[in-house]
Amino acid sequence: MINLKFVSKVVRNQAILSNINLKIEEGDFVYLTGASDSGKTTLLKLIYGFFPPSGGQIVVMGKDIAKLSKGDLSNLRKKMGLFMQDFGFLEKKTAEENLHLFLSGLPKPERNVMIDLSLHLVELTPKRKLLISSLSGSERQQLRLARCIALNPKLILADEPLLYLDERKEKLILDILLDMNEKGATVIFVSSRQEDVRMSIIKKKVVKLCQGRIE
Repeated sequence: MINLKFVSKVVRNQAILSNINLKIEEGDFVYLTGASDSGKTTLLKLIYGFFPPSGGQIVVMGKDIAKLSKGDLSNLRKKMGLFMQDFGFLEKKTAEENLHLFLSGLPKPERNVMIDLSLHLVELTPKRKLLISSLSGSERQQLRLARCIALNPKLILADEPLLYLDERKEKLILDILLDMNEKGATVIFVSSRQEDVRMSIIKKKVVKLCQGRIE
């Protein structure tokens, strides 16, 4: 599914990631942890193809990310679900309208089905007509997950999906990700809380980053 070979990323002469070697099999649930400056988000963005690595090779679903055309990269991303804090919304649009824009390449009837299902799963149906500016931090997290799972992706990249959530909503979001994993999706779940009890709950593969390197 994912193979990183000697991957590095340097920004303004500062090494964010160094010599990352990581293989993730199809169907894995990887708990990626480390301090807030350890490079976790950068690693997810490299896998998604936001920018190229400074060195090394990244292969996702058999495709070398750095060698893909814009069109091929766009097609590959249709198989990925991205949950990221800085992947924002249009504040003057409703929750539902934001999802329609995200799924704009699909026929409207198909979009409607996907939006209805994803909003139901994250328990946000009652808020679908609210403007983004009216949503709380936890509701935005729920909407990020709805957007992430709308296309039933093969690969889910989830960056701190449990921020701003109370215990009940944490369980809801985690249960959705675990259920999608059980149904075959590969999940990379990022958390800065290194001693998180969820590590023992998930009982999956744990990868720890420290100062841009895998421990």
